[in-house]
Amino acid sequence: EREKAIDPVKLGAMASWDFSEGTVDSISAIDGKLTGNARIIDGDLVLDGKSSFFSDPIGFELEEKTLEVALTLHRLDQSGGGALTVQDLRGVVFDSIVWAERKKQEWLPGSNNHRRTRDLGGSPDTGAASQPTHLVITYHPDGTVTGYRNGEAYGKPYQAGGVASFEKNKAQIVFGLRHGTANGGNRNLACTIHHARVYRRCLSADEVASLASG
Repeated sequence: EREKAIDPVKLGAMASWDFSEGTVDSISAIDGKLTGNARIIDGDLVLDGKSSFFSDPIGFELEEKTLEVALTLHRLDQSGGGALTVQDLRGVVFDSIVWAERKKQEWLPGSNNHRRTRDLGGSPDTGAASQPTHLVITYHPDGTVTGYRNGEAYGKPYQAGGVASFEKNKAQIVFGLRHGTANGGNRNLACTIHHARVYRRCLSADEVASLASG
């Protein structure tokens, strides 16, 4: 399969979900809990906008990092839902790939109180509900945040003024919820997630392009 053409472990992936084996990730064996009406169908995680997946605490620290997800939105007229999130166990401090929180049909690096959030300035993603979309956000130690869509730069990088640090065994990965410990509000995202990975390093533009193209 295309997404398996490159070994994500060699790129520093610490967790990888493709849901073909259920809820356990294939690298660190992190399990998790489906909430609401979340379900796995034919190797995809299907989320209805009122459901999500919470991983167990992750056994590694995260500071410099890359978030990667391939998904298909169920509809474009959503606002504020998170696709892939890393957060502390209280659901307070977080970094997330967020849909249309500040501008319609644009992807955004969401964060607690928008501390590390700026508009990337990418073009509206009008195709995200009709075909799979590959999204990556990298967080450099110097505070630079960079977004990618389908292997190409999405908007422009920006300086966030810092990077969030998540302690070992005190953070988790969440799908379908911007942040928090329960579903609700505009924080959920109705989408089908095909695969997702979390890396403990900032991937380069060439590495992101290779992941997207296989």
